[in-house]
Amino acid sequence: MELKNPFIHLRAHSDYSLLESTLKLKKIIELTKEEKMPAVAVTDHNNLFGALEFSQLAIKQGIQPIIGAELLVKRPTSLKDTATPQHFDTLVLLAQSEQGYKNLIKLVSQAHLDVAINEVPHVTFEQLKTYHAGLICLSASTKGAITRLINEGNLKEAESYIDLLKEIFADQFYLELTRQGYLEEVKAEPFILEQAQKKSIPIVATNPYYFLTPSMHEAHTVLMCISDGTYIHSEDKRTVSPESYFKSQSQMTLLLKIYPRHWKIQRSSHKNALFMSKRRIQCCHDLRVVRACLNQTRCGASVSKG
Repeated sequence: MELKNPFIHLRAHSDYSLLESTLKLKKIIELTKEEKMPAVAVTDHNNLFGALEFSQLAIKQGIQPIIGAELLVKRPTSLKDTATPQHFDTLVLLAQSEQGYKNLIKLVSQAHLDVAINEVPHVTFEQLKTYHAGLICLSASTKGAITRLINEGNLKEAESYIDLLKEIFADQFYLELTRQGYLEEVKAEPFILEQAQKKSIPIVATNPYYFLTPSMHEAHTVLMCISDGTYIHSEDKRTVSPESYFKSQSQMTLLLKIYPRHWKIQRSSHKNALFMSKRRIQCCHDLRVVRACLNQTRCGASVSKG
């Protein structure tokens, strides 16, 4: 029996997130179908390598593919943000339409081609302002600037960052909530919920995942050590939460019921994922759109600007 309001995963990472995930796209689609989820978004890190394969596999199984990417974004100079030496935060972009898919291609390309040789692939806010049309933006939870700024005590800067994203993406901007056991989540959630209500910004619940089961967390940590050239016993090694695995419908529903006083808001965030998959994400349900976009990119066709 199909659930009335099924949870939709909007932050799946495949093995195209090089040395960050080992999940095959085929497995992601199998898990999605087993859980009777009508759609799924794959948001690999700084690339769209799996877009065509993902669309083919999903459509073959009757699942709505939502094409997206997790991009590093250079911090805007307009904000007084000097608390840490790091210069980049993350945003999640989902293609809503064919125009959005073309703009996402452009942004991912610029992330790799329009940066200094000694910089990591990233985009700027100026580029987001130019190529935002047809894209939905998620705030990226613990990887994003908003959660970071809140945890650094820079609430005014966090609010300014929210305003900046709302100015660019308008009602296509979603504040993102996750519950994966990070202390940063716990500290940031009340302020995020307050801002969502104050500024009428929709929220969406996600569960970014990189591996299949909790037992695979240690192996995933080893993978990240290989990626970074560090050792498993290093105290400062990069890792993700043990909760970063594929969660079922029932697991996600239970997770969002943990705090009763926020249940009304959390229920809305639960439904927003389904809302986006059914009504707002229209891109790439037809493989001809994906193939056409890829062909135009090879030919150097112009990209629509928002």
